[in-house]
Amino acid sequence: MEFKPDFEIARARWSRFWEKEPLDSPMLFCLLPKTPQPAPYPNALAFRSGDLAPALDSVESWARSYEFFGDAIPFVSPQFGPDHFALLLGADLKVHPDSPRTGWVVPCVEDWDGAALDVKWDGFWWNRTIECLRAMRKRFDGRLVVNPPNLQGGLDCLCALRGVEPLLMDLVEAPEKVDAAIERVNRAFTAALEALYAEMDLPRYGNTTRHGMFCDEPAGLPQCDFSCMINAEMFQRFALPAIAHEARSFAQAEYHLDGPGAIRHLEDVCSLPQISIIQWQPGAGAGEQKDWWELHLKIDSLGKGQMIHTKNHHALIRAWRGLKQRNQFFSTSAASRDEARRLVDALRGQA
Repeated sequence: MEFKPDFEIARARWSRFWEKEPLDSPMLFCLLPKTPQPAPYPNALAFRSGDLAPALDSVESWARSYEFFGDAIPFVSPQFGPDHFALLLGADLKVHPDSPRTGWVVPCVEDWDGAALDVKWDGFWWNRTIECLRAMRKRFDGRLVVNPPNLQGGLDCLCALRGVEPLLMDLVEAPEKVDAAIERVNRAFTAALEALYAEMDLPRYGNTTRHGMFCDEPAGLPQCDFSCMINAEMFQRFALPAIAHEARSFAQAEYHLDGPGAIRHLEDVCSLPQISIIQWQPGAGAGEQKDWWELHLKIDSLGKGQMIHTKNHHALIRAWRGLKQRNQFFSTSAASRDEARRLVDALRGQA
């Protein structure tokens, strides 16, 4: 792997991680800049249309700008935004005329009875996704890992297709229609995922979640950001079965728990044996500054590993030493190899 010379060493550690074999330190994703101003990763919308060469050039510049330290493995994915899956089902993407880096999915479902909730195999967005995947593989196979796009199913997908307020009303006024829509979206999710992985060479290159968790088998990131707007009863009926379906589609699944409003559903999510890892996203503003240690302890007590992202190295050391579950994945930054090495030594109890 050109941009990860010690790829096989990291790959072996990831295998041990998923098998829950003893490790002397957590899995660590840390990018070390090689230059004072490293190249940024291109915005997702850079892949949506037109000539792919400039976006691929940007990916290469980004990869050359960093050392992928520890268990970090460079990866790329043809992601056109968080609601990529909704695009594959017939929605469209609108880009802000004054901000080419800002886009959103336009809801397209007026009524669930008439909605064709299947993958539009001949549609622009499916064909563009496959075009991107093939171009990425042609350019980067053996250099970095190429992933399929992250697909958001379940209520998040329905929300993108229908809109927030209409879907909330549907949950109350037409719950049976929502049940049926989720089943159809689940079938489409499975079909799309199988077709996307058919474009990959997993035995040779593996894949990662969008947070960089590597696996030789399919790995994914189920989530339900819509969960912050519904109570436990609705979550158990409408959201949890779809999350379970998505998690069963992968050999390893990392759940994205997004925002304080989603915490009330944590125990339900952790009841799913297919979910291995919980990734807590506190949100912006005050949430980012709050100490969420009690939540990390709660997740730990529910038997799940965690993905923790912070620049605070002391917080990572506390987590590794204070949490019982050993399947921990830490994402952080460091200014130099010496700083990163000091963190590893501290995590191993050598500093």
